[in-house]
Amino acid sequence: MGDGRMDYSDDERDKTDSDVPTYEQIRRITIRRSKLAKWFMEPFFEDLIIGCFVRVGIGMKNGQSIYRLCIVQNVDASDPNKKYQLDNKNTHNDRSAARWQMARISDCPPTLEEFTEWRREVLRTSGRMPHRDEVLEKREAIDKINLFTLLRL
Repeated sequence: MGDGRMDYSDDERDKTDSDVPTYEQIRRITIRRSKLAKWFMEPFFEDLIIGCFVRVGIGMKNGQSIYRLCIVQNVDASDPNKKYQLDNKNTHNDRSAARWQMARISDCPPTLEEFTEWRREVLRTSGRMPHRDEVLEKREAIDKINLFTLLRL
């Protein structure tokens, strides 16, 4: 689950503010740990999760947990025999990019401060900022999966 550091093309550098996703739009495609636990064994998991955001716990500072907002770039199942625990369920897949275990993902939505920090870092590093249309498409995909899983119950 990377931090969105991909090279910009010339077209991406010319994005207008209306092309850049808002905090609310990014918040709506940020997947919480409880959803990861619910979806990680589903066949749609990898396709759905790539391009979404997660809030990753990176440590403590002054007794407070520190989180970073990260875009999921891939799902890594490179060692299928390795087990990880996620919400009292065992997974046989180390699903991570930047090698974050799913258990380090927050179950709370990102804060505006975390969004601002992520955006600042993407701009500072000339990383890839997702286009607003990509974010809206991802939200539609999440909504469809939520409806699908609700109807299956």
